[in-house]
Amino acid sequence: MLRCPIPDVCIDERRLPLFIARATLRDLIAELEARTTGDLEQTLMRYVHLYNTQLPQSALRSRTPMQAMKDWHKSHPHLFVKSPRNHPGRDT
Repeated sequence: MLRCPIPDVCIDERRLPLFIARATLRDLIAELEARTTGDLEQTLMRYVHLYNTQLPQSALRSRTPMQAMKDWHKSHPHLFVKSPRNHPGRDT
């Protein structure tokens, strides 16, 4: 196990996604504090895209939500009306 005097100096490879997520959240909070309401939606949409396509989730066996959805589509195509794609915007 790695021992580091400062937690962010040495990062274990298994904890790298968590480190990235925390850094992203810190950036998001800083942006949200400085932005107007009109820019808020764009900032949140960027975070949703990052979360769905680039941040692996331990509950999904270290896959991103989009990877998990595509894998599920391959194994159970009869449950889907359309193939999964990462469309920005609200669900309708």
